[in-house]
Amino acid sequence: MNLGLSDHALAVRIDLPDEAFSVPDTPSDRFVRIALDVPLTQLGAPLFDYRVPSELATVVAVGSWVVVPWGRSRRVGLVAELAEHSQIDAARVKSLSTVLGDAPALPPSWFELLRFCADYYHRGLGEVALPAIPKLLRTPPAARARGSAFARARDRFAPPAPAQPEERPGARPGARPDEQPGARLASQPPPLNDAQRAALEALGAVAGFAVHLLHGITGSGKTEVYLHWLERVLARDDRGQVLLLVPEIALTPQLAAQVAARFPAHRLAVLHSDLPTASARRTGSRRWRAARGW
Repeated sequence: MNLGLSDHALAVRIDLPDEAFSVPDTPSDRFVRIALDVPLTQLGAPLFDYRVPSELATVVAVGSWVVVPWGRSRRVGLVAELAEHSQIDAARVKSLSTVLGDAPALPPSWFELLRFCADYYHRGLGEVALPAIPKLLRTPPAARARGSAFARARDRFAPPAPAQPEERPGARPGARPDEQPGARLASQPPPLNDAQRAALEALGAVAGFAVHLLHGITGSGKTEVYLHWLERVLARDDRGQVLLLVPEIALTPQLAAQVAARFPAHRLAVLHSDLPTASARRTGSRRWRAARGW
């Protein structure tokens, strides 16, 4: 079921940043279904219908970031679906306010993960997608905003270009990156016992999604099994990524240091609710660069 909003609002002109496409409410025969961070259980709609003004028809796609009217306010949402018609009276469907043209379009694989999480936890698509994004990036741009928050995040947190081996002092031509002077070496994992090896083989024997419960008391070596499994997953795909959930924020520094030491050639991004806004933005920027190949 899709829900449209019928509130009438006074049209006013708002000057938005150059990176945003903003147009008047022009009739269109195209619609989009938007994922918003609103409670599914209260509203009963996983997605919300909005009309696409004709001037925006060429810039709206699945994965686009948009600003939409919501009651007397505005919200940032994600285009989850395109549609030629709406299940409610078209005259009651409001139009998109803005397309955030400088925001990274989200790839289909990201939406697959979101839909899986939403179904698994019985939540709306927007309830899963939007809270994972730093607050500044999911806040509608102010009328006097100086440029795009996405562009500022990319410029501020862009990683420096890695120096070529030949450019590094004492570099040895033809040597592997991990053999160059000053290269960070991976920490050596401890040998696994029989129980750990059995658990690791059970994890590796399953293709696709499956639920596993690794039972053991504190200090029994469960984390080491996970790290060995992560090593196998990352070795299969040069662009592969792994999401590791931690049960308590207090455990994050220790585990992050352990993972960084084990996988020095891979970037590590940490995200939790106690991170400062700048750090959260940096992490989000890294995730989107990886998703888009930046």
